[in-house]
Parts: sequence; C-alpha cells; structure tokens
Amino acid sequence: MSLVPSSDSYVRYYDYNSNPPGWRYAHLLEGEGPLHYPFRFPSLAAGAKQSNPTTIDEAKPRVFEPRGTNHLYCALLGLWPGFRYFIYHPYDHKRLMFDERVTDIDEDTTANLVYDDSPHDAPKFTMWISNKLYPAVQPQNIGAKAGRAQVELQITRFRFLQHDLIPLDVRQRLVTGAIPSRPIIFGGEY
Repeated sequence: MSLVPSSDSYVRYYDYNSNPPGWRYAHLLEGEGPLHYPFRFPSLAAGAKQSNPTTIDEAKPRVFEPRGTNHLYCALLGLWPGFRYFIYHPYDHKRLMFDERVTDIDEDTTANLVYDDSPHDAPKFTMWISNKLYPAVQPQNIGAKAGRAQVELQITRFRFLQHDLIPLDVRQRLVTGAIPSRPIIFGGEY
C-alpha cells in the first residue's frame, strides 16, 4: 500500500469530539502534489536542543493557503542525519486547545525520529494534517559538532468531502467495508 492514498478514495478517522464519538469518513476528491517544502533550522551546538518547537505552518505557511478551505494534507516527513527530531502533533487523545502551547505536550507523547526512521531521500513517516491542527518539530543535535537540522515535507493536499456530505448509502457501505477506506490518525502513523 502506498503511503499516500490516491484521489477518489476514502479515509476514516476516529472522532472523539463528535456526538456520539465514532468513525468519520472523508472522500478524497482531488490531490495536488507532492509539494516539496524543505526547511532548515538555526544552527545547534553538539548535544543542544532547539529551545522551542517550530510549528509547521509557521515554517512554510503557503502550503496551507488559502486558509479556511476544505483540505486534508498527507505529509511525508524527510529527515537529515545527525539530529533527533521531536514531532509534536495533536494526535489520538491529545489535542491542542486554545489555551495550550506546543510545549505543554509531554515529550513522551511525541514522535522521536532520527534519519533512519524517515530519510529525506525516501521518507517513511506519514502525518495527516487537518486545517488548524498543525504539527511542530523540535530538533536536537546528536552529532559531535555544530550543525543545522533540516526537514523536507512532501505534502499532498487533498480537497475532500466531509462525512456529513457523503451520501448515506455510501456511508453505510463504508461502515460494512463494501467500499474500502484507509484508517488515518491526525498526527501520524507511528
């Protein structure tokens, strides 16, 4: 199975905030990409960790434009060697709320990746991003000398049809598995 689904396919995610909580479906209509966005962090001394995570929409906001449109983003994260990357994302049961900051998320609930986990020339780490739920990256230099961490996002931006707009008969066939759907988690497939 490809890391990035094709257009005209379905994905499903568990929505803890719906009433009642349950599986929600999205019909991926059109995909644009992959859009390549390299990002280079400031230099870090050997053993040093960047003091604050960099939120992805701050790093490369143009991929998420125009804001407020109906898009889902499938992002492959490519990493450079010599660094450990802490990926903060509101995934599974931990969501960023209006009064939380990325630094409020415990490091135990972050992805902790190195080059071999998702090399920049063949990324393997997939994150699903919805509008307004952006991940953040905090690099730590694990090398013996100063250097600059880098990541490359390979993003496919999907226009999609929301759960409530999918016809009821199609939703019923999705629930029974008559129509296949890929399970996703906003924040990644760890």
